[in-house]
Amino acid sequence: MDKLRELIQKIFDEDGKLENSILRFFDEERRAIPEAYTELDEVCSGSHDVIRAIQEGWDKQEIDQIFEEMEQALQGLRHSKAPRAVSWQFFFEAARELVEARFSRIFYGFLTGEYTAIEEIDLSKLTYEGMDVSPQAWLFGLVDALSEYAKLHRDWMNDRRLATVQAKANAVRDEIGFLHTGCEILYNYMSTPSGVIDAYSRRGWMNTFRGKLGKIADLIERLKDRYSTLLDQIDAIADKEAAMNRWGTKFQEQMVQFLASRSGH
Repeated sequence: MDKLRELIQKIFDEDGKLENSILRFFDEERRAIPEAYTELDEVCSGSHDVIRAIQEGWDKQEIDQIFEEMEQALQGLRHSKAPRAVSWQFFFEAARELVEARFSRIFYGFLTGEYTAIEEIDLSKLTYEGMDVSPQAWLFGLVDALSEYAKLHRDWMNDRRLATVQAKANAVRDEIGFLHTGCEILYNYMSTPSGVIDAYSRRGWMNTFRGKLGKIADLIERLKDRYSTLLDQIDAIADKEAAMNRWGTKFQEQMVQFLASRSGH
């Protein structure tokens, strides 16, 4: 037992160098946490700014500047000296925010006509490797972008004030088609063990990959109900117009008969 006591004492050495080294390491990690919070906040704020910018029609250079600042903050988190449990979690959150913002910009660009052809997009920069993030963060960011697109599409329809029920129905039909296609592709990853794909996500079912896809599936069903309602309105309008046309035709016939009877007198 004396040898064991001597062993533990020698490991920590008598002059306290190892103890001081450990304490300095802990202090360095502690001091890095506030900086990590700041960098995460910069990325999240940048993501919100991108959404606002594309809706308000900011210049491309202004939006690119936001993305550049987000990238810098993300790199700061990548090399953060905060405890791994903190830095990895923050990096995941920041990475998915960046992915969401990048996809949202492109999705909205096609909606508004900023982009008209896929060839205008460098697809290599839209992969998880091109964005230099983990597959998990990339998939979560893409799911979030689909949800964000639904909000952007709703605001776009309100801003456009689509003149006819048919135009509204067409817009909702296109939105359903896009979201359904996105979900079909992402369903391929549903079989991935939760311990892998949800490794860095927050607690709670709605924060899991399956939970987020389920939320979009519910949204699609609500949009289908809305589309069905719009189609019913279109049918009602068509029936009303047909009735008006029949009434107009009958009225014309009656007028012709009346005028003919008058001319016979």
